[in-house]
Amino acid sequence: MRNVAILLYSLRSRILCCETVALSNPAVGLGSTVQLSHNRKGVFSTLTSIILSALCLTSYAQFDTTVDFSKLGGWQAEPGWLPNPAERPVSQARGASAEFQVNEPRTGMKWRLVRVPDHLMASGYLVVRYRAVDVALSSDYLFWVFDAKPGGHSLAPLSLLKNDGQWHTLSIDLEQTDASGHVTGLAVHVQAGDKAPASLRIESLSFREDPPAETDLYPQPPVQEVSIVESFDKASEWQPHTSWLDNPEEAATIVDDEGAALMTVSSAGKGMKWSKRFEQPLDLSEARYVALRYRAENLAPSGDYFVWIGSEAGGRPQEYETLLPLHQVEDDGRWHVYVAPLKKQFRIAEMAIQTQAEVSPGKAWIDYVKFTSRKPLIPMADYLACSKGSARWGKSTWGG
Repeated sequence: MRNVAILLYSLRSRILCCETVALSNPAVGLGSTVQLSHNRKGVFSTLTSIILSALCLTSYAQFDTTVDFSKLGGWQAEPGWLPNPAERPVSQARGASAEFQVNEPRTGMKWRLVRVPDHLMASGYLVVRYRAVDVALSSDYLFWVFDAKPGGHSLAPLSLLKNDGQWHTLSIDLEQTDASGHVTGLAVHVQAGDKAPASLRIESLSFREDPPAETDLYPQPPVQEVSIVESFDKASEWQPHTSWLDNPEEAATIVDDEGAALMTVSSAGKGMKWSKRFEQPLDLSEARYVALRYRAENLAPSGDYFVWIGSEAGGRPQEYETLLPLHQVEDDGRWHVYVAPLKKQFRIAEMAIQTQAEVSPGKAWIDYVKFTSRKPLIPMADYLACSKGSARWGKSTWGG
């Protein structure tokens, strides 16, 4: 049923609230515009069509897909992808399996799969049965995926390999690695240390709905499920800081607006920062994702933050992170939900927000910031202009 949720999640941005809305999918960064009828019959028809399409697609997506290397044209060495390419790397298919070998010490090679099966989706788990001998372990990637993210990204590091010459199974949770959309390519990496040759044999590689019973999981599941919500329904808790920026507008305001905080900067080229201190710091040790519901108008796309968190109050903490930079804010006046992995885990003592006006007036609304241990499936209503996200998540700081 996991793919049911993933498919419905990818479709939820197409359901709008009686208007034409330009939407962006936070998982894959694709936009689409959909016109819905103002009458109930039109909305019901659209909803029915989307749900039936999701169910049909789900029945297809639930089948496991095994990559048969013998039918895909092999792997192509990419010596330009690393600074120490081996001179005599070897890759060969052995039936449905494949073997990769580097023969010179302190060299390596990265191979790209020439062709992948059509309609392969980055969902569920990538399950790999492998045997490794003398592979140099590091933080560089073991597998790389080319998906909806431009250029692709690492799925797992070389340090995960067990170098004992025995067969092992590794299951990579694609959702937790932020993989998404269609898989258009795969790459594998082998490095030799002082001892050579170094070899990696892959007996099978498959995309599955669920991992097998006996497997090593990556990433390791959190110790406990976490859902921490900061609701922006009390503007009085946010204090202005004119000394935190070079172009403050003294008259900037932050007010309550139907359960969200509305920041307004009336002068073009000016801005303001506000912060809130937490009496009880928010513990993000088990959080891995952040979801932020906002809308904005006339903002200047500077490189500074829109929402920021710090481990200490006062603006100069030892640990901090920009949750969403201003240049990534979509200021079209419509509600958006930004979802991204957390880069750091620490206890939040202070949260700061900022508005910069490109033209007058610059406005931004923030409904909630939510921290979770797993990538959240955002309610469809959070993308609608006529809904209040904070009412769904609850008003407490710690939510379910």
